[in-house]
Amino acid sequence: VFNHTPFYAEMGGQVGDRGHIEFDERDFEVVDTVKDASGRFLHKVTGDASGLEGSTANLLVDSERRKNIERHHSATHILHWALREVLGSHVQQAGSYVDDERLRFDFSHFEAIKPEDLDIIESLCNERQLENTRCRWYESDFDKKPEDVIAFFGDKYGDRVRIVDIGGFSKELCGGTHVQATGEIGLLKIISESAIAAGTRRLEAIVGPKAYRMVHDMESTLTRLSEDLSSPEKEIVAKVEALLARNSELEKRIKVFEQKAVGNIADELASAAINMGELKVVKAVVSADNPNSLRQLGANLLGKIGEGVAILGAEINGKSSVVAFASPQAISEG
Repeated sequence: VFNHTPFYAEMGGQVGDRGHIEFDERDFEVVDTVKDASGRFLHKVTGDASGLEGSTANLLVDSERRKNIERHHSATHILHWALREVLGSHVQQAGSYVDDERLRFDFSHFEAIKPEDLDIIESLCNERQLENTRCRWYESDFDKKPEDVIAFFGDKYGDRVRIVDIGGFSKELCGGTHVQATGEIGLLKIISESAIAAGTRRLEAIVGPKAYRMVHDMESTLTRLSEDLSSPEKEIVAKVEALLARNSELEKRIKVFEQKAVGNIADELASAAINMGELKVVKAVVSADNPNSLRQLGANLLGKIGEGVAILGAEINGKSSVVAFASPQAISEG
């Protein structure tokens, strides 16, 4: 605990800072920063920091990690604005999580977001970020804050509040860290949309360098598919659709051949049936790729021998499988 610190403690959905603390003869790695019930910022460090009370220290925040957290936090505000623009003013924040790798935003909405609306939301966010508008923050008395500032229902606020204003279009009460201008955020990519409760949806997104890496990986995958399919990238979808249609047709033909093969095998087995009174009995070990094909063969065989019993065994995936079929008369005779 220090009398002053540049480290941000976890709160408001934003994770705590990491970094290093330097004393005259001892250094410590800060693995997390949290706030206790009394409001003190606690720096969790590796190693034993006892005996340093009253010492002067140099506190160094992991600046690259902090910058990525700021990117994701400011992007969360812009995403909130875009959701309200596209879906409506009924959208209200229901929770959030922001770290250096991603953002998660929970909000009130009554149905899954349509793919075309997700595209619009993502585009609006990136357009605002490209404008490179200024992000500023200031304090105000809670009862004197501008009417267009979003305060979250259910949250408790003191007499003084901190307002984060991004480009004049997004204004929220927030105590977290943010970029100086929206251009610092870079690219935003929405990676998932899901339901977490009735009337509550969740969006996850990545921004900045991580989003660029994702796009690069997607482009690499597209290039490889283009090479494997011997098709220009813009024609890959049509090529895959044609291959899927061809595969479906081949599967139908294979099924017809399999049914014919099952019928032929059943004929052969039926011809070797043993007569036991009025019943016919077939016991055989056969080849089968899966349990369904074994059952299909057994049912087909019983249909050919009429009244009787068919018992078939096969080795499937290294395990023994057995099926038995009996006609009504065979069952009644036990």
